[in-house]
Order: sequence, then structure tokens, then C-alpha cells
Amino acid sequence: MLNSNGNIRLNLSALERRGRNGRQARRTNCSGSAPLRRCDHLRREDEAAAAHPLLKPASRPAEFRRHFFPGFTGDLPAGGVDPVAGCVPRLRPRTIHRSAAGLGLCVLLTLALTLVAAAQAPPPLTQTQVLKLLKVEDVQAIEAVAAQRGVAFVVDASAEAALRQAGGSSALIAMLRQHMTLPAEKQLAADYQSGQGMPQNDRQAVAWYLKAAEQGDVDAEDKLAGLYAYDGIVLNYEQAAIWFRKAAMQGNADAEDGLAKLYNFGQGVPKDDSKMDYWFRKAAEQGNADAEDYLGMIFQGGDSVLPKDEAKAAAWFAKAAQQGYADAEQRLGLLYANGQGVPRDYSLAAKWLRKSAQQGNHDAAENLGDLYEWGAGVPKDYGQAAHWYRLAAQQYPDAQRKLGLLYMKGLGVPQDYTRAARWFRIAAGGDNPLLPGDSTAEVNLGILYESGLGVPKDLAQAAVWIRKAAAKGDAAAEADLGQLYALGRGVPQDCSQAVTWSRKAAKQGNALAETNLGRFYEKGFADPGSHNDLDYRNAKFWYQKAAAQGYQPAQRDLVRLGPVPSAQPFRTLPHCGL
Repeated sequence: MLNSNGNIRLNLSALERRGRNGRQARRTNCSGSAPLRRCDHLRREDEAAAAHPLLKPASRPAEFRRHFFPGFTGDLPAGGVDPVAGCVPRLRPRTIHRSAAGLGLCVLLTLALTLVAAAQAPPPLTQTQVLKLLKVEDVQAIEAVAAQRGVAFVVDASAEAALRQAGGSSALIAMLRQHMTLPAEKQLAADYQSGQGMPQNDRQAVAWYLKAAEQGDVDAEDKLAGLYAYDGIVLNYEQAAIWFRKAAMQGNADAEDGLAKLYNFGQGVPKDDSKMDYWFRKAAEQGNADAEDYLGMIFQGGDSVLPKDEAKAAAWFAKAAQQGYADAEQRLGLLYANGQGVPRDYSLAAKWLRKSAQQGNHDAAENLGDLYEWGAGVPKDYGQAAHWYRLAAQQYPDAQRKLGLLYMKGLGVPQDYTRAARWFRIAAGGDNPLLPGDSTAEVNLGILYESGLGVPKDLAQAAVWIRKAAAKGDAAAEADLGQLYALGRGVPQDCSQAVTWSRKAAKQGNALAETNLGRFYEKGFADPGSHNDLDYRNAKFWYQKAAAQGYQPAQRDLVRLGPVPSAQPFRTLPHCGL
């Protein structure tokens, strides 16, 4: 029987006393001293009761329980609680009136007496108390506890889980579940979702959230939609959109945020910037940090509805950052570092990046490491830079490569070429050809193989790693690869390939490639079909471009070349003229 708090009260002592007293009175009144007409009346009643199909001892218990407790499918075990024991003591036909009025009166009396008993009953057992009483090894203990007079049992997900784990009878579990309250349904769903107290099962979580959501519970609607939207086991964007919308229409900020994301990606609904912006703003205006962060990103880049506005982006990022939202803290820190939408302020950049990095944001950790390496907004500190790079290196190749450089140069950490090579290899994707790899790390690893620092000297391996980076358009790698072809180091000497790769890098402004290309022109290797004096003019052009960048070898070559000389015959030189 449910009380006003949604608990099943199992105090049936008053009902049992009523049954005993009634039976005793009937026996006394039908003794030899009782008036004959009274005993005749009882005999007629007994005969009619015996003839009534619902009062047959074999069928009466289960049918009576099913009538009043639809979730009950069988008899309770010995020692279990019979919710109708007050009306049917021991289920003897003589104690039950066959008339509907009599049965109705009996039920009303039962309800009234149960409410009186419930008002005096002790507080419900907690899950911890239930587990203590169960003592694990005694699987019938919960039924024994429930049978004790004056003891109440909390009908919620935790108690049901405890009962199930202890091996409670399926009949009692079914009866309890029939009277489970709305908060209990949500709690049971949450337990299934998290795996607390029972095996993790997202399908069961969906089933129980659905029960609560169908009763209009807005939190259950949002949780149900979240499972449909983000869980691969029960993924269903159409259902996610339905339940997010139901909860959003009731003003649930999390659901508004979730619905906006579906419109952003066109999942379960047509992609619609206008509706996306509307729902993100609705959620953000209620203080939803995720929506504030998303709205900031929309203003940062602009979309088909909202124009780009970095000042508004900074304002929304600040709102989310003030709630401790790590992604927004990182984005706000970058805006301060770059002076976008706010005045450039490296100190504030460091402040917000540190807050985000301390929450484990790897982007923020890498950027904070940069500030310490540069000494921007914080004192220059290579040790701190290495600390934050190491945190970011758990995820980002850039940070892995930067950490490798610090080990290579011995800045903030002991110089260690072996560790440098290890971090470069990790950043380069290791030996997995499917990983993109960081091109600068590939070049650095190639340099270590070329010089034999931290790894065995291996020119062929050097060429392999440098070629990988050059294929990605890395200017430094292109310049290095051109030089390897010119010198025949790790690859067969090929002046044509040397010129090709050097020209690619020189067009990107690489000073080494510009200088080498000038030398190729000077020695007549860059364009074998051209006139000799044209080669000198081109050589001077590329020397000047490299020298303007402060590249000293080019400055020396420019002085050595002097005025463009008169035409001279080509000479055959080793190493393509380098």
C-alpha cells in the first residue's frame, strides 16, 4: 500500500487483529447459547460463499491479488507480505462477505486502517539499512524484514536493486515495481546508465527514462534525448529531436542546448542556422555554459544568420568562463593573447589559459607552455613550458614536438637526444602510416638520423622522414630533401630532383632553399638550357632574397659573386654545384 510519500508500508498488524477478533466473535456467537436465527444466517452465508467461484480456496488468493495488484503474478512465498491480509485473513471464505458491498466496505476499512498504521510507522528503510539486514548470504532476509510489523520498505530503484541482487522473489519484485514512484523510475534509469548497483545497460536506462518521460517529467525527457543523441548503442537522432523539443518547450536549458546542436549538425532535423541560433540563445540566456560557449563560437566565425562579431564572442566566452567552463576559458585566453574582440593582454591570456589547463584542457596547456617559452604575460620559464607541454603531449603532436625540441636543446630539461628522438617519433606518428604525423617533428627526426644524435646514424632513414614531411608541403623539409639529392646523402644524387625540391621551398621563402637555388643557377645546374649570364642574374636574385632574411651564407655568397660577370663556359662540378 502506498503512503503519501510514495512508500509501501508493510504494517498490517491492525488488519490482522481485526481479522482475529472477527473470527473469534463469530465462533462465540455461534456457540450453543447463540440465537438459532443468527447461526442459521452464518450457515447460509457459508454455503453461499462456498458456492461463489471467487471464494474457492484454490483460486481465491492469486485472483484476489491480481484484481487489486495488477503487477502481481503469483503467490507470495512463506513469510512474505500479503497486501490483502486484512480483508482475507488466511483466505478463509467464511471471513469474506460475498456481496460487492461487503467487499468494498472491507477494502475501504483496509485503506483507512493502513493509513492510520502508516502515520505511526517508523521511517522507511534506506538502501544501506536494507543491505545490512540482508547480510548478503541470507537471500530471504528482505522478505523477512518486509514481513515484520511496523517496518516500511522504500520502493525506489536502489531498494529494488538491493532486493534483486539478494535474490528476492520475483513476485515481491513485481509487486514493488508496480508501485514504483516517478523519482524511482528516473533513479533506476540513472543506475542502469551509470552501472551503479547493477550491470550497466543503456537499453534498460532508455526503457526506464521513457516511463518517466511519458509522464511529462522534463528531466527524464532531457536524459532520454541525451541517450538517443550521444550513445552509439541506442543512437536515434529523430527520437532525440522529439524528446529534446518536448523538454525544451518546458524551458529546460540543457534540452534547448541539445536541440540547438541537432540543428547545427542536421541530425534528426534539417540543418538550420536560424533555429540553431535561437535555441542556443535561449539556453545561454538561462546560464547554460555549454550554450554560452557555442554562441561565442558562432559570433567568432559568423554564420548565415549572425554576422561575425569578436566582441560579442568574447562576452559570451567570458560568461561561460566565469562558470568554470574549461573550453570557454581556453577560447577567452586565446582572444586575449591575439587581441581579438578584446585588447591584447598576455597576463589575462595566461590567467584564463591556466584555469583551463588546470582542468585538463590540452589546448590550453600547450598555449600556456608557449607563453612560458616566449615569456609573454609570464616570466620566461622553460621548466614551466616543459611542464605544460608534457600535459598537452598526451594528445597533441605539436606539444610532443615542442617537448622534443626542449630536450634536444636542453632548455628547462636536461639535454637528452634520446628523449628528443622519442618525442619526435611520437609526434611523427611512429611507424603507423595511417597517422598524419607532425611534419616539423618528421624533419627533426630526420636531422637526428642524419647526424646520429639519440639514434644510430642512418642517412636512408633520415631521407625517409624528411621525404614524408616534404610530401606535406613543409618548406624546411623540401629544402632539406633538395640538399640531400644534391649531395647524394641517403638517396642517389640527382641534380634535377635537387633543383625541383629547392625551388618548391624557395617559393615559400625558405632561406636555405633560396641560397641553394642561387648556387644551382650560379653553377649552371638550375636551367641547363639557359644562357650563362642569365644564370648569374638569377643566382644574384635568389642570394638577395635569402640575404634579406639575414641568412649569413647567402650574404657571403652575394659578396663573393660581386657584379654579374661576363659569360663564362660551364664547368662540371660535384654535388650539383653546392
